[in-house]
Amino acid sequence: MVIDVTNLVFSKDDDRLLTGDRHGRSFKREEIDHIQGFLKVLKKEIHRMGETENYESLYSLAQRISEFEVGKLKDASMVRFRDYVYRETASFWAYYKRAAVSGGQPFGAIASKACEYIEKCVRRLLDPLDAPKGLELIPSLIDKYGAGNVDVLTLNHDRLVEILLKSRGIPYTTGFDSQESNDRQVDFYDDTAFDDEKCVRIVKLHGCVSWWKFGKRMSDGNYLYDWGIVNDPEVHGWEAIDRDEEKFSCPTHEEPVTTGNTTKTEAYTRGITGEMYLQARRLLKEHDRIISSGYGFGDDGFNHMLAEWSRRMPKKKMLLLYNTSEVPLEQGCWFWPEDWKSNHSDGWFKHHPQWLSATSCSDVERLIF
Repeated sequence: MVIDVTNLVFSKDDDRLLTGDRHGRSFKREEIDHIQGFLKVLKKEIHRMGETENYESLYSLAQRISEFEVGKLKDASMVRFRDYVYRETASFWAYYKRAAVSGGQPFGAIASKACEYIEKCVRRLLDPLDAPKGLELIPSLIDKYGAGNVDVLTLNHDRLVEILLKSRGIPYTTGFDSQESNDRQVDFYDDTAFDDEKCVRIVKLHGCVSWWKFGKRMSDGNYLYDWGIVNDPEVHGWEAIDRDEEKFSCPTHEEPVTTGNTTKTEAYTRGITGEMYLQARRLLKEHDRIISSGYGFGDDGFNHMLAEWSRRMPKKKMLLLYNTSEVPLEQGCWFWPEDWKSNHSDGWFKHHPQWLSATSCSDVERLIF
């Protein structure tokens, strides 16, 4: 849950953040105290907008400040906001005055470290998850319609869907397959894996905690970097060995997950996230039925993709599984509910007030088939 990650971000007594994680990173308690102080200032700014903070909104503000400080972001509206946060957080970013990060710019350093810290909180909570619960609808639909007729687009970072399908013997691909691109203990991403229409294609638009950025030294002395997953469950990424008996290098600045409520759209234009966005658009063109569960329509880049699908697919049907009595949908979201009701009157969109865990295959068939 989003609230769990947000609570961990501001936790004062969780030792998991003090030790190295799967990417070998650790934070000292003193450093965490300064980062949390910085984030609390950003939290006040979010409240000033009349909104409630979560780890994604905090990440977005921190990332924009970081990019502004290094000159990557050119935005006049950032100037006054940056100067205000600079003054209000001086006692916190002073911690990095002697740190050799962000080109010796302590304010930019704390913004960058805040992003790294939030990403670590996400990994710490999601990486250990290995027992899928409440996802029975997915294999039920696959059994009913076949693996070649069901694909999964997910914005989550965990591996639960893959674990579930593997346990049921259902063929699937996430784009990382040994038969497409393998170097001993690492299966690298290859978009041709998604050409296999006989299996369930799982597209993870926001990355996954099991992904690593691997580097391999080539014969000319240069390094070739690419995203991959370790195919041996007993091996960590930094221990993986290639077919030449050499260890892969793993640059620590590359994150396997994409977060932030206003920064994902830009992420869709580059790297492995951009690759996944292309595959998601491609798969949507092949389907005229969408079942959505748990999505709050807070990702503008993905919303635009869905909006285009809704206007171009003539026999489309979409089913939203969302228990609004437990978790209200984001207020003011442009995609739900006003836009659905005002622009479409042919009954193609259905809302089922239950989560995926409480929805049966017969419910789905009754509503959109």
